[in-house]
Amino acid sequence: MDAAKVIAGGVYYDGDAWDLVEDSSKIGKATPIVDILTLAATGTEMNRNAVISNQERNEKLGTSGWELLPKVSFLDPTNTFTVPASQTAAGAADILSHLFEQYFNRTAGVTVQDNIAEGLMKAVIQHAPTAIQTPDDYIARANILWASTLALNGIPGNGRAGGWTCHPIEHELSAYYDITHGIGLAILTPRWMSYCLEHDATTVTKFAQYGRNVWHLEGEDDTVAHQAVKATHDFLKSLGIPMTLPEVGITTDELVPEMSAQAVRHGHLTQNAYVSLDNEDVAEIIRASFVEMTDF
Repeated sequence: MDAAKVIAGGVYYDGDAWDLVEDSSKIGKATPIVDILTLAATGTEMNRNAVISNQERNEKLGTSGWELLPKVSFLDPTNTFTVPASQTAAGAADILSHLFEQYFNRTAGVTVQDNIAEGLMKAVIQHAPTAIQTPDDYIARANILWASTLALNGIPGNGRAGGWTCHPIEHELSAYYDITHGIGLAILTPRWMSYCLEHDATTVTKFAQYGRNVWHLEGEDDTVAHQAVKATHDFLKSLGIPMTLPEVGITTDELVPEMSAQAVRHGHLTQNAYVSLDNEDVAEIIRASFVEMTDF
């Protein structure tokens, strides 16, 4: 679908369509898009964004244009019944990551947006295990599919300033290695959460809010915040997702400096991230993903 979006814009662009990925300002008119969902994950069916991989250049970049917004999207949960368990789990991780990227944010006074995000998180946590265990469960599939769309149609992030973190980092992993996007996010996210709590005490309050409202944890802020990270990790692992990089075939850290620098550059992580990250910070998060998490 993301490829279709850029192709639709490329129809009216006199040049290489990759130019539209590198510079979204070049996107103008586009051929109208109608799509039929077969996977709950990216939310691309109700937004103007597209992420495209260039394997020759080891680049995975996002672009955006209002003309790329699909004119019609058909969401029939029965079309997702045959999605394998591994991709159902990866999709759930992607949905949660979309919500985390918007939820962990410095903008004050966004109670409505926070409540929407927390509700969608709880829906995914409730229904993803059922969808994996009983693939033709209509209610589970319907709720995950609807959550996928709502997670990235602009509502949970509306009014918030700031950028994303785990997605830019994961885009580098899947640009250099053949791994599933949602799996990469599942591996990185708990490490990023732990990094935030360890290096920036101001994040404790929001992580504690997440722990109480989504995981129903109780206790002091610091305790609940760390328990929420563990709950996140353990839930993703319970879906059958491999939770270290060696499990997905990444066994050496030789490309970590290069990937880290690219993530910081493409994601503007020193300016817009929830917790500012430089090259070494990103490298620390990626390297932590080579081993099992035992300390939360």
